Formats: sequence, C-alpha cells, structure tokens
Amino acid sequence: MSIGLRTLVLNADYHPISLFPLHTIPVEDAVTRLFNGTCQMVFEHDRKILTPSLDMRWPSVIARIDTKRVKERVKLGAEGLYYRDHGLCAYCETPLTLKCITFDHVVPKSKGGGYTWDNLVSACSTCNLLKGDSMPVGRWKPRSSLTSLLTMICLQSERSFRFR
Repeated sequence: MSIGLRTLVLNADYHPISLFPLHTIPVEDAVTRLFNGTCQMVFEHDRKILTPSLDMRWPSVIARIDTKRVKERVKLGAEGLYYRDHGLCAYCETPLTLKCITFDHVVPKSKGGGYTWDNLVSACSTCNLLKGDSMPVGRWKPRSSLTSLLTMICLQSERSFRFR
C-alpha cells in the first residue's frame, strides 16, 4: 500500500535524470534505495516514517551514488506536446487533459508537413476534426506565438516554392 508521496531522483551530479517527465518514484522505493546504499537523501518531506525504532522522514529528493546517462533529446509524444503547449488547444485554447489530447499537423502531411516538433500542436478533437486537411490560415492559424511563428515560416517557404 502506497502513501501517495513521490520522490524526485537526481543524478550523482544533482541534475535531473529526465525533464519530460521528471524522474520520480514512490517514497517507499526511495527508502529502499537509501537503505541499499544506491542513493543518498538530499531533501525530505515534513512527514515522519512511523516506526518504533527509526527516526526518519520520508525522502522528497534523492541523488544517485553513480551517474546515469541522461537522455539528450525529448521524445516527441503526447506528454511533451501537452507541456509545450501548456495543456491548451492551439486553435480554440480549450484546456486539455493528457487523456483527451490529439496531435494536429499544422501543415497537413498530405501537403508536405512532417511529424516534427515544428509541425505538431496539441488540439482538442473537435478542432482537429474540423481543421481536417486545411492549411493554417484564418480560423486554423494556431494562436500560440511560437506555433504562429513556425507556421509563418512554413507558409513563406510554400509560397516561394509555388512561384519558382
């Protein structure tokens, strides 16, 4: 049975092991790592571990004794897009949850858009369905400033391609 607290795990140099998502484990697993000697405590929760023979608080942050290789790239997926777009639909700015998020290609795949960070946005299912295969103009221009900038660059490259 878990008590519901989580512990952040840091590398031996006190840097996070991963950012998306932050590498956290249940506090019970963190205590096991402390007693095994594979980690050391950095910060602790306010709550004490209730045992008759141990005076210790639940760990909130631990650091590994040995260094773990850190991922250099963030994987393109629903969770990364959700956090990048602040959990909002790029078109109507409706709040989304991780369960109901859909990917939308700003420039549709059929018109040369790829499966890249620059071309994908979070969208609600309604907007994604209504946008369909449309180009990002008018109503379907994403409202996010970063996404809008990327869309402008895509459209300019498409226009220059047409006139050549």
